[in-house]
Amino acid sequence: MTPVLLITRPKPAADRFARAVIDALGEPVRVVHAPAFKITPLEVDDVPAPAHVIFTSTNGVAQAERLKLPRVTAWCVGDRTATAANALGFEAISAGGSAAELIALIRERQPKGPMLHVAGQHTRGDIPARLRSSGFDCTGITAYRQDLLTPPKAAFDLAGGTNPVVAPVFSPRSAHILVGLAWQGALHVIAMSAAVAEEVAHLECDTILMAQSPTEAAMIDATSAKLRALLDR
Repeated sequence: MTPVLLITRPKPAADRFARAVIDALGEPVRVVHAPAFKITPLEVDDVPAPAHVIFTSTNGVAQAERLKLPRVTAWCVGDRTATAANALGFEAISAGGSAAELIALIRERQPKGPMLHVAGQHTRGDIPARLRSSGFDCTGITAYRQDLLTPPKAAFDLAGGTNPVVAPVFSPRSAHILVGLAWQGALHVIAMSAAVAEEVAHLECDTILMAQSPTEAAMIDATSAKLRALLDR
């Protein structure tokens, strides 16, 4: 059976990822979009004036204009987030992929002045607290929330079919789309982190594969490799 790529990211990130996977694969593949959540901006009453900002996703960068953030140094979790920050006029520095690497980079570089983490309602790791424990002046604001969405009919149809499904999952919260479906065929999850793998561990997945690193590039590589292996069977 021909494999299907199921993407749980919101648009336009979903479209960008699908194109990248198909380019890496070198041949077309059917894609089903089932966004796990939508981004809803939240009102922030008091936005500090930082000397540095911290972005752990492009969703945070997208709030910069309405929050009137000064175009200071932006410490970014990965390359995609840094690219988005640079496009808005920040002087972006990428940590290469994970919150742990971002914290380690900040501790190494020792930036001076107050720092502001622009985060969503559902975030992990409490970066401001970890940086404060190392002596940094860091606060956080909750600038948006991730509202869970119901799986679309196309996802239910896919789960009830016989085609093998490859599902890259970028966050534990995104995994709820898979958890809410009754899978009849083979399900192959590409997990961006151990937390994602743990979230889907109770599902009857045929495989749960961890990306080599928590980056979009590694997720593209792992997803295209799994699709290629299924196509070559």
